[in-house]
Amino acid sequence: MQSAFYSQKHPWLFMALAPSVVGTILILTPFALMGLVLIVPGVCGILGLIGLTMAWLGLVRPGIVSRRGGLILGFLACSLPAPLLGLSLLRGNIAYQQHFIDPMRGAGYASASFLLLWLFFFVVLLVQRHSTQGAPWRFIALLRVVGVAIAFVALIVPAGYVLHFAGYGKYIRDQQGAEARSMVSVTLRAVRQYQNLHADELPPDNQSAGLPSPEALHTRYVQSVRIAKGEVTLRYRNDPVAVLFGASTYGVLLSFRPAEEQGEHVLEENGGFWLCKATGYQNESDSPLFFDDLCDPSGPT
Repeated sequence: MQSAFYSQKHPWLFMALAPSVVGTILILTPFALMGLVLIVPGVCGILGLIGLTMAWLGLVRPGIVSRRGGLILGFLACSLPAPLLGLSLLRGNIAYQQHFIDPMRGAGYASASFLLLWLFFFVVLLVQRHSTQGAPWRFIALLRVVGVAIAFVALIVPAGYVLHFAGYGKYIRDQQGAEARSMVSVTLRAVRQYQNLHADELPPDNQSAGLPSPEALHTRYVQSVRIAKGEVTLRYRNDPVAVLFGASTYGVLLSFRPAEEQGEHVLEENGGFWLCKATGYQNESDSPLFFDDLCDPSGPT
């Protein structure tokens, strides 16, 4: 079998696809080997990774495809159950708002990346070379453009793992916690000042405490800070970068109310004690978002 697309070398496309192909293969290989316990998923995964590698190397060594094009197509076709299983894992885990880099969810995203690459190479392998001429130039040019686009999209997965191992996720979570602590400190100081001026009464709202509206008290990772009958509630923003690399903040609230004395889940701030409760988080490692053991982790609301 000889594909018209593989009638010449495509070194620049080979280089463009290299990070996404190599990254996807490195991520999925351990899962394919673990899948050997169940036999079919593991065998399918390994065959697919072999087929993907051969199709990619064929961009600079077309002879691989001219001699084994049908075998590569067979490997790719047999691999379909494996990435579909990976995507089912992603669908099952996504409801828990886990991190992008959690192992099983990472397998799901890598499976999506594999399917994009699979589709591209499967199509170009099927572009048959006519006995008298190859595929139209415009069609070949379009495949090159599509290949570069897929390279950038599929690169998200290995790039995410690189950023994770470089500590970017920890940096983001540190920023989330630092911003929350800073906003809470400012708000609790205002509540304390109101108490000192009003015979220990608690402010009913932000305006009474001399603060802007709840939505005006925001940062990149904090959506709002609200005072209601003396209780301070911080709502995290569901920042897309934090969703991928930081802590899952969808629906997470930190609530503070006055406490009589120091104790468990009590914050000492501005000369007063505040009982802290964290609600709405989905993953225990996300909450209380760098308040350590300070907040009572009551779980999802």
